Amino acid sequence: MLNTLNGIILFVVCFTFPKGIQSQVNTSVLVNSEFDLSPLTSISDESIKTSEKLPFQKSKNYCSYIKNDSLVKLYKDVVFNNANYGIYDPVITMQWKSRIIIYLDKSIPKKIRKNFIGFFQQINDIENLNIEFTRNIEKANYLIKNTSEDLLTKMNLYDKEDSYPLSHVYYNLLSDNNSKFFGGTLSINLDAITDKSLILPKLKQLFFISLGQFVIDRNVEKNSLLRIGYENTTQISKKDLTLLKLHYIQLHDKPLSCLSYSKFITKLKLNCLDE
Repeated sequence: MLNTLNGIILFVVCFTFPKGIQSQVNTSVLVNSEFDLSPLTSISDESIKTSEKLPFQKSKNYCSYIKNDSLVKLYKDVVFNNANYGIYDPVITMQWKSRIIIYLDKSIPKKIRKNFIGFFQQINDIENLNIEFTRNIEKANYLIKNTSEDLLTKMNLYDKEDSYPLSHVYYNLLSDNNSKFFGGTLSINLDAITDKSLILPKLKQLFFISLGQFVIDRNVEKNSLLRIGYENTTQISKKDLTLLKLHYIQLHDKPLSCLSYSKFITKLKLNCLDE
């Protein structure tokens, strides 16, 4: 599609490629039968304190990463590529509008909890994304917990091995009517996973996916949390951080399609001509 903006010719390419794998999510109501979710299911859009909501403002230092066309293309691939068992639906941006306050259930092994917290504490310089941890479940709006539920059956993933990123794990998110998240839960069936070394990378990958409704992609780097064969590392990759920065340049008044996101980035580039 060819568009013009202030005399600049803009080619907007928003194809849907069949290489992505849709993330597993339910964005309506949290469901669980064996864990006390009352602190979370009682959360509503109106109950979020003003201090916990993030402002709808642009990030201050976006020029350095929006000028990298290959990174912008990668962002479009992992956000707008909605391959759901061969059915392609229009995709829009979905963002967290409040602070994410995480409670890790004590049924998750202590070493895994410690490594998970240390890993995501590296995300500390994204202006419109705030991740915190708490030991008090009543202060949390994001729960990570063990479950005995058969998640392979729930997600219709009968033919997937333990090493598949989405096997034996599942997340649910609470969202408003503007595609903004304000609560969530991530469930993992620890007993169903034979190789316990897979537990930490699964939790890391699913939580990262839930930050932007990203999709697993076969063509990203080996150390990317969006790769099927993710090589578990202690450092979050620079490209994964950049994907988050592109996703949270600002909290959009309305969710964006691939086409409207392309126009949004092009307008921002006009402010970066002298940088």
